[in-house]
Amino acid sequence: MRHGVLTFNAWLGLGDLKPHEARVFPPMLIRHYQFIVANIAPEFRLFVRVLGEEGLRPGEGAGLTPDKLVGTTLYVKKSKTRSGEREVYIRPQLAAEIKGVLPFTSPDGMLLSTRAGYNRFRWAWDQVVVGMLCQEAGCKPGIRYVDGRCPSGHPLVSFVPYDLRRGHISWLRDAKVQAEVVRDRAGHSHTSMTSVYARAQGDGGVPEVLENLFGAA
Repeated sequence: MRHGVLTFNAWLGLGDLKPHEARVFPPMLIRHYQFIVANIAPEFRLFVRVLGEEGLRPGEGAGLTPDKLVGTTLYVKKSKTRSGEREVYIRPQLAAEIKGVLPFTSPDGMLLSTRAGYNRFRWAWDQVVVGMLCQEAGCKPGIRYVDGRCPSGHPLVSFVPYDLRRGHISWLRDAKVQAEVVRDRAGHSHTSMTSVYARAQGDGGVPEVLENLFGAA
């Protein structure tokens, strides 16, 4: 994983002192999210919506099982290093849609929690993202992509699935949800981590904000 300008192995506790260029995260706007939801393969659509609307890490969403959904609450493991589970509110409509679907799988039945299944999702994701970039740049629709680039040279990857989580936290920030509420929802141990995405303070409620953002989805 990246930590500042160092590469850090969280499992072994080893750090690489060689400097690395930090990745600049492009902002995942609501319109980007809506484009991806509308154009991703239908079999992956609910998975994308759970990541975007609930702010889960891709691994957390892929690992969801039916017993982790109770009413409008998802029970998500806090982290690899922290015991227990956090409670994540999910809109009733989305909860009803995923109730009979968990765990998420690829069209050929591979669990997204496996490397093979997740790789199938990533291939579909990358095709949609480069199509979105080309559309915004005015490329011709229906073009074919060779060697990871379109004829205009747009790269295959700009947004990664984790950007749905970053976007979710930023959307709550923009709606002025309190930093402590966003921290708990995201599973961060400190608000200093949440503040990377959410610097605004306010009293917006998560259910109301999510309904305003995604109620028509």
